[in-house]
Amino acid sequence: MGTLTDPVQRRPRIAVVTTGGTIASRVDEAGAVIPVVSGAELLDLVPGVNEVADVELVDFAQVPSWNLEPDMLLELARRADELLGGRATGVVVTQGTDTLEETAYLLDLIVQSEQPIVVTGAMRNNSELGADGPRNLYNAVRVAADPAAAGRGILVVFNEEIHAAREVTKTHSSNVSTFRSPYAGPVGYTDTAGVVFTRRPEPTPKLAPTSLPRDVYLLKMALGIGDLLVRCCVQATVDGIVLEGTGLGHVPGTVVPAIRSAVDAGIPVLLTSRTFAGRVLPLYGSPGGGHELREAGVIPAGDLSGQKARLELMAALGAGLRGEELRTHFERYA
Repeated sequence: MGTLTDPVQRRPRIAVVTTGGTIASRVDEAGAVIPVVSGAELLDLVPGVNEVADVELVDFAQVPSWNLEPDMLLELARRADELLGGRATGVVVTQGTDTLEETAYLLDLIVQSEQPIVVTGAMRNNSELGADGPRNLYNAVRVAADPAAAGRGILVVFNEEIHAAREVTKTHSSNVSTFRSPYAGPVGYTDTAGVVFTRRPEPTPKLAPTSLPRDVYLLKMALGIGDLLVRCCVQATVDGIVLEGTGLGHVPGTVVPAIRSAVDAGIPVLLTSRTFAGRVLPLYGSPGGGHELREAGVIPAGDLSGQKARLELMAALGAGLRGEELRTHFERYA
């Protein structure tokens, strides 16, 4: 069995794991875009990919990314570790872009292997002029086949840029340059000559969840919003709450009593910011400000986006973290 360090295997072997999405879609007779392109058909659209590496196809799923389930992603992470523990030297995951950043970050949290894993997709389906899926897949295989990609965590390759899973987010609903890493920028790029890395992202501490609790809710705060959704979460005894606060991490003061009720009920409450960049900080002492939320027992999640903090809370709870152990886990972002 070859590995990245095995001198017998000189040629990279990349497992391409397909899950559906726009990259595997075309327009049907009714004019609807649906994921019907098989993994084999998808690879046929990428001339030259077999010159980069030996490609092994794994048809994992065929769904739009908004219908992916946590249990599917837990199985995807397990499958990736299995592949990298066997013949594969790298893995490429193709999926829809709506939740691509979430899949990438969850894999970053729970895949144990340090070998390259790249996530990619497409903004234009295969019936459109200038479909970007084949080129994105080609570049993703190139990155996964590059030994320099090892030990950099899960990477997102899109539009000839390489991004770290923790930093990247989708910024436009339809533009092919949608994936950006606000403030941090990409960690590298691809061009006609090869793969270039410009910096090494901070490693993501690993978790080993046996399950991913589903009832973790992301609540976005806004001017004048009430406490109804927080109270509903408390009444339903959910597994966790992530608050996407304004600015440095603030909520309307009228919501704080419900937040205290959640904490008192043993429901972990995380705090993030709805802004694209920057971390939450307890600077303000007015009602609903950071000082009051910290005093209420809310856990700051640093500069994580709301959707990524939710996944990390799910993974942490699934790994058995509770109470102060859970708070300590997220304090590294402070």
